[in-house]
Amino acid sequence: IQGTSKARMSTIRTVDFYLKDGKLIFGKLIAEDRNKVTVEQVEESTLIVGTYSKRDMDAKTLQVKTIAESKYYEDLAEYFAGRAWDFKDDPDDFIQAIRCYERARKLITGTSELDAERVKQMGDKVAQLEADRIVWEKQAQSRAKLKELEFQVQFETRFKELGEKIEASSQKIEQAVARLDKA
Repeated sequence: IQGTSKARMSTIRTVDFYLKDGKLIFGKLIAEDRNKVTVEQVEESTLIVGTYSKRDMDAKTLQVKTIAESKYYEDLAEYFAGRAWDFKDDPDDFIQAIRCYERARKLITGTSELDAERVKQMGDKVAQLEADRIVWEKQAQSRAKLKELEFQVQFETRFKELGEKIEASSQKIEQAVARLDKA
């Protein structure tokens, strides 16, 4: 018997639950035992691993799902790509999105037209992200130059204001010294 045309798809388990304080926790399930759950989760522009005691969670809300690993990384890539352009951790967001798309692409093992199309789409998204990153770099440099110019203009204005305040204070001191001399 020859091998099938579709290789076995790798899957991962995801988990979501609420802590008793109302905070939602969700992400890739790393480990679970009767006392704790370890989760790889997204926190802003980074992936962190957190361990939660089952005593701290609302047990009724615990849900574990199995999804395709490629889908998990594709969703992560879209999350990071969506965070880009806010000028907060953007270099990290671009890199994480590109890495996740690349990983998702490598995990697609099927040979169907649909799989080939998904691989192509992810390649296109990576190329678009790389082009966007170049544009972002130019705009970030331009933005930095504008901020520097704004600082220089404000610096001169503030420097003049401080000079005037020092002059006014000096005159007040001189007047006070003159009054003391008269007294």
